[in-house]
Amino acid sequence: MDKYTERLSALWLLVIDEFSNSANNVYEKVVTFWKPTSEGKDSVVSNMSYEDGFKEKRKISAAWAVDEDISRLLKSLPNWFMVSCYEAASTPSVNTPSAFSPSGESESDVCYRNERESEILIGNLGTAKQLVRDELITDIEVIRSLACIHESLKWFCRRMRSLIEKLQESSRKAMRKCVVQLQRVDENGIVHQSEEHIAAALDSRLADLDAKADTCLLIIHLELRVHCFFHLLPLARVRPSLPHDELDNEVIDFGRDMAHFHQVLNTNLPPHKMKYLFDGLGHLSASIFIHSSQHMQKLNENGKKRVCRNIFAVQQRLSQLTGHRESELERARIFFELLNHDPDQLLALILERGAIFSHLEYTYLLSLALRSHPILSAQPGALEQRISQLKTILAQLKK
Repeated sequence: MDKYTERLSALWLLVIDEFSNSANNVYEKVVTFWKPTSEGKDSVVSNMSYEDGFKEKRKISAAWAVDEDISRLLKSLPNWFMVSCYEAASTPSVNTPSAFSPSGESESDVCYRNERESEILIGNLGTAKQLVRDELITDIEVIRSLACIHESLKWFCRRMRSLIEKLQESSRKAMRKCVVQLQRVDENGIVHQSEEHIAAALDSRLADLDAKADTCLLIIHLELRVHCFFHLLPLARVRPSLPHDELDNEVIDFGRDMAHFHQVLNTNLPPHKMKYLFDGLGHLSASIFIHSSQHMQKLNENGKKRVCRNIFAVQQRLSQLTGHRESELERARIFFELLNHDPDQLLALILERGAIFSHLEYTYLLSLALRSHPILSAQPGALEQRISQLKTILAQLKK
């Protein structure tokens, strides 16, 4: 068998290269779309190239997932670390209940894992112009394709590494010594030739496929969160009144989208990856509601009830999908219910009961309470005075 090692391993390398090219072609078709070049240049996503009067653009999630700085940052967070460690420790099956990890995780643990990510996303998408639908992945079959590409590449890499590990030591030694000449044609049609040791070349190709698989999962993860911003941020805009028991259309669309995503992904991904994708959506949604309060002109009694109704509907939908209470959304509801008190009563409540929100969140709350107050909203310096009082109270509570 040893005398065939070099020839067979060289064939493996050729097959992997062909497979990698095919996977990359499918991936590129999935994550890009074309728009006329006359479109405005204020999109969140940069132009990629121009051809025949059209420009190629990536969806926001795809553009971020391949950005080295952004992807490295997201992969340094606890939620990615959790799914990566689980992948390294076991080989779960889609239908294995034990694939949940970690098994005894509480809601506070989930909140901790996703808190920093919510801050990063709020800092980027929470201040951007209104997202446009073309920047989202709205075709559920694209999401299915990304999940299938991810699982297929992960399966292929595991099987290939397992096959290599089962070879005799003499065969692996021969692969480490054998040098092959390879040629590659780049996008400009230029042929590049190189020499590589077969073992190192195989490791490199499998690492590239693993990275592509990780990118697909990261795109799905980001896409779910981009949808949260797309549907929930516009709720801060002034809009006509609704009957007291009706939801805003954005909340209805949000619930429908999340349910469709969950249904498709649940049949293609193991449970620990579903946790990675859906855990934290409640925390992010709550952060979006609180963050968007700074853009609300004012809230009357019906407006407060409307926001709380929307928050409850989002909490109800996400709870059905994750199996958690999504208590962070209860925190967002409490935030808006505090607007039933005037600004001075709010400050007294903070002093009496302690701080449950950050200084920045209380600043948003006081500012909205002032804007909504029929008298104080017209008083010069009223906000600055109460922000100063807030700072003093929070400093006093820390002692």
